[in-house]
Parts: sequence; C-alpha cells; structure tokens
Amino acid sequence: MPTKYADEIIAINKDEMQYIKSVYDRPAHLAYWCAPQYVSINTEKKPSGSFPEHFLFFIGQIKLRKGWDTAIDAIGVLKKMGIIKYLVFVAPNKDLSEPIDYATKKGVRDQITFLSAVSNEERDWLYNHCQYVLIPSRYEGFGLPVFEAFLAKKPVCATDIPTFLEFLTHEKNTMISATGSGNALAKSIGELDDNPQLQKKLIIEGIKTVHEFSAERMVESFVTVLTSRNKD
Repeated sequence: MPTKYADEIIAINKDEMQYIKSVYDRPAHLAYWCAPQYVSINTEKKPSGSFPEHFLFFIGQIKLRKGWDTAIDAIGVLKKMGIIKYLVFVAPNKDLSEPIDYATKKGVRDQITFLSAVSNEERDWLYNHCQYVLIPSRYEGFGLPVFEAFLAKKPVCATDIPTFLEFLTHEKNTMISATGSGNALAKSIGELDDNPQLQKKLIIEGIKTVHEFSAERMVESFVTVLTSRNKD
C-alpha cells in the first residue's frame, strides 16, 4: 500500500527500479544508498576465543538470500582439492545449529568458527584481520558488507546478482562468482591466493568504489527528487 500510493518512489538500485515498474507500473527515482563511513582500527576488539592466523570472513543472517551455505560449500570444495582454508562465520542469530549442522555434513566443521551477535568493535577486528571477505548473496538491496570490506582494505568475493553488478566488476574491484555455486566461489578464493597483485588491485579499486557512494551523493539525490516535485 505505501509503495502503490506514495507520491514519489525512490529506489536504492536500478534492479529495484525495474521491479517497481514491473509490479506497480510506476516509475521510481534512483538514489543509491550510502556506504558506511569507516571500519575502525583504533577501537577494534578481538572476539573471545582463538582464531587461525589466516581466515576468511562471512557475516550475515542465516537466510537463504545471504548465501551462507555457499560459503560453507566453498570451504568443502577447497578441502577436496587439498586446500585447507578457515572461515569465521558471524550471524546475528542466537541459534546457529543450522549452519553448524550443514558444516558438519560437509565435513568442514573443524575449519569454521561460528560466532553470534558480535559487537561493532569485534566486527571491525574480524574485517581488519581476515584474508578475504565472502559475500555469496542470492539477493541484496544494497550490500553494506561489501563496502565494510572495502573500507577494511580486504579483497571481496561476491556473486553475480544484479545489484552487485551495478557497482562491482570481476577482477577489478571484486571477484565475482556464479550465485549459489560453491565451486565458483572456491575458484575465486584460489585465484586470489595465487595472485598477490590481483589482491592489491581489488583493494585499491574497492576504496575508490566506496568514495563513489558517499552520504553527500545520497542526500543530493533525495534533494533533487524533492526539489523537482516542489517545482511541479
């Protein structure tokens, strides 16, 4: 109801604009959401427990759209290839039995550290100390973890969903793999391991991408919509 009868509709990505047009037969204005301002290294706090020196990082809800299962699948694929990678898996859910059971089924439970509802300071520590950030989403409205990873100067492995493809390019600022494919994600991880220069490139281009999605840009987009409406 709010979407159907709103005076103006503002979408935060082009894919959402198309959805609004197809479902409500109404045009929408585009105003990309802004990236987070920083990931701090000054107030970071190491979560309790022990962590391997090198680990991959996943953070997200235990929902199918977040692709948490794909992250675990990739760890399993790499293990079968003789490559042992460790993953820190963070979710806001108190009950982590579903992903733990899935990791056990895949034979990689001992390679994954599961954490629930970490603080912002602990989250920052994990971003700052991981090797790569895995964001294997099946759907995102915008994808804030991508930008949090960029700000922490970490390479990102993401998926080919429409929203991501609006601002992510394979082997430029991100490694892109097929949605839902543990094999494809594992390949991206392996390619990064073998190519330090590519890692550096993704980090440099990631920082540039963050600056393109500033709060100022978002506010200007909203003001443009309001100003245009007032003139009408």
